[in-house]
Amino acid sequence: MVRVDGRMGFVRCLQWGLGLILTGLGGCTTARQAMPLPPAAPPPAQVGNEAGQRIRSDAVAARMGLTESWVIAESRLAMNGPAGSLEAEVGRRECIINGLRVFLGEPPLAEGGHLTFARSDVERQLLPILGGGGIEVPGPIRTIAVDAGHGGTDSGTKNAALGLQEKDLTLDVARRLEAALRHRGFAVIMTRTDDSYVPLKERPQRANGADLFLSIHFNATGNAAVSGTETYVLSKAGQASTGSELPYDGDEPAQPGNRWDGANAAFGFEVQRRLVRAFGTVDRGLKQARFVVLRDLSCPGILVESAFLTHPGEASRVSSPEFRAELAQMLAESVVAQAARLNPERS
Repeated sequence: MVRVDGRMGFVRCLQWGLGLILTGLGGCTTARQAMPLPPAAPPPAQVGNEAGQRIRSDAVAARMGLTESWVIAESRLAMNGPAGSLEAEVGRRECIINGLRVFLGEPPLAEGGHLTFARSDVERQLLPILGGGGIEVPGPIRTIAVDAGHGGTDSGTKNAALGLQEKDLTLDVARRLEAALRHRGFAVIMTRTDDSYVPLKERPQRANGADLFLSIHFNATGNAAVSGTETYVLSKAGQASTGSELPYDGDEPAQPGNRWDGANAAFGFEVQRRLVRAFGTVDRGLKQARFVVLRDLSCPGILVESAFLTHPGEASRVSSPEFRAELAQMLAESVVAQAARLNPERS
């Protein structure tokens, strides 16, 4: 379970099936002029939804070779083709990409018989996930930073009935992942190797020199019925995090980690896809948050919450060494897939 600035995260997991219809959109519903899809993303330093620019869905479809069709007239739009599938709905940040939930920074709007998306959502999230470009990385992916969440005096979440502490479980998975990655030829940087406390702001520093960063956590909520897997990337500049209400003032500046928005989205989607399909867990989505461990990264990075320790069934599953070994293997395979996509010599 994640902490932000040393405090419990301002939003813990959205309960399944609740809160998906957003209210109070206010000024966000004001029509803004759509623009054609530019041939390439802006320079990495200039991230965010510049000047409220929006891109029409037909331009996205043309770029990806997809065909548009209304699932619900003037409300829910589908785009399908060899590159994949996307469904999005007017006024909702949650969309479905290749069958998985993905949360945008801004809700789509209706315009001229199409939807319009925030430019930064298109260039730094949708296109990277669908294979349409927009991915920048420091270089070939050869060194992986593995971050075992919590540690030392910070035990993370617990399951007293099963005697589980998040800090122990994350370290166990991290060690297994380290071994799996080294076996596949990667170098590995561990942000901690024992039961020690590492301040959140120090973890990105310890990851210096890595080409990819993966922070391992387990989830918790006050409702024991809530379960599932969710993966987080850094919120894009000027946009609301997934748990934030709209309207949003859009004054959040770019952080160092925003340089890698496209790669973050592609890697986060790959991890979410593999874990949900491997374990059959509830898909809680690819989400965005401004977690400390993601803000100052010098490489692409994600944070994964693979299961809930507050859910009796999932906690029991996580207590099994066999499950943790399989989890580490799935994470390693996600890294291999990302490297193969970006490093032709590894494919």
